[in-house]
Amino acid sequence: MKQFFIVMVIFTILYSRTSFAADSWGSSSIPQKLTLEEACRAALQNHPQVLSAEFTTKAAEENIDDVRSAYLPQITGDAVRTFADRGTVIAASGGLTSSSVIERGSVGLGLSQLITDFGRTNNLIASSRLELESQKDRTAFVRETVLLNVISAYYDLLRSQSLLQVAEDALKTRSTLFDQVSELRKAKMKSDLDVSIGESAVADANLLLLKARSAVDDAQATLSEAMGLESPRYFSLVDHVNIVSPPDSIGNLISSALEQNPEIAQLKAESGALKKNVAAARDAKYPTVSAIGLAGGSPYRVDDQSIAHHYEAGGLLVSIPFFTGGRITAEEKEAEYKALAVEQDLKVKMNELQRDVRIAFDNVQTAYKNIEVTRQLLNSTHESLQLTQTRYQLGRSSIVDLNEAQLADTQAAITEANADYEYLIQRAVLDYRVGSIPE
Repeated sequence: MKQFFIVMVIFTILYSRTSFAADSWGSSSIPQKLTLEEACRAALQNHPQVLSAEFTTKAAEENIDDVRSAYLPQITGDAVRTFADRGTVIAASGGLTSSSVIERGSVGLGLSQLITDFGRTNNLIASSRLELESQKDRTAFVRETVLLNVISAYYDLLRSQSLLQVAEDALKTRSTLFDQVSELRKAKMKSDLDVSIGESAVADANLLLLKARSAVDDAQATLSEAMGLESPRYFSLVDHVNIVSPPDSIGNLISSALEQNPEIAQLKAESGALKKNVAAARDAKYPTVSAIGLAGGSPYRVDDQSIAHHYEAGGLLVSIPFFTGGRITAEEKEAEYKALAVEQDLKVKMNELQRDVRIAFDNVQTAYKNIEVTRQLLNSTHESLQLTQTRYQLGRSSIVDLNEAQLADTQAAITEANADYEYLIQRAVLDYRVGSIPE
């Protein structure tokens, strides 16, 4: 019995470790410590959008080998066992071809080697390589988008937790005041109006606290989704707010964006790939020259048929598309129009990017200035609240004045708590537009 108990304990320990390894983010009810770097790393490893883009990139890599295989020898093996009436050598097969209805059993190999198609395959290979570059740029764009969502969600959760602290402090302050006023009312030193207004202030603080808690839960769920987790988790975030001054000039930012932004790079590579497709479609008008060879044997044959035991044949095949019903011309024009369309898309995206960089730059400047303004406002409301509290205790101010001072101070604290994280989020958006968001 004792040995069984020991075995069960060991099994439980091993199972719990295995379960933790399978779900490194723990249960949804126990907050786990999380840094911004860990959140970003988890998103890049787990998010379905990133994984989908990476798989698509691998598919584009395989497409190069697929297209390039046209340059390599194509070897096929064939085996046939034919049954036919004696003397049958011709059949209505629907075309002009060598007879294949002689009764026999044959096996052999066929070899085909492209000699030249006057650059068509070469252009298709170049196009597939540019398509791979385009897909890599798209993957980079997806990664940066996921990172922006994670960074925004991370700072938004920190902001929500900061606002929750403001709501808790407000409730504590107003509850203390309400208790004091209630005691003074019992001593007939304050009126029922003071008690009523104090009670209303506590109710408002409770409502603010409920909203703040709900906002924290929503922010936790948003961060979990941004990290690519299947279900919401609760995290204890490491608050390492580092406020650095924003860039002074927008000119360099726009230049960097046009060079680094992955969406721009993707469209440029896509445009290059389509131009190569245009050249390949144009080259389809030229002949294709291939070498072909056949070798094999007929181990089974009818005795009175003059079929050799072995066969070998070879030659050159020249295929010239004299008339294809307009297919080649249509394919060429289709490729040209697609290339022209992407060029226009590139111009649109470049114009949009310059606009987005300017908007993000202005938002960063405004958010940075708001930090100092909100701090000054909070200091001012703190001083005003302290003075109003003193006047109220001395009987020189009413409960209405004190309640208004508390509301102003709470609102200033909310605004100040928003300011730092709003700047960090707007700074991440600017880095995203420029194409320099850190991984």
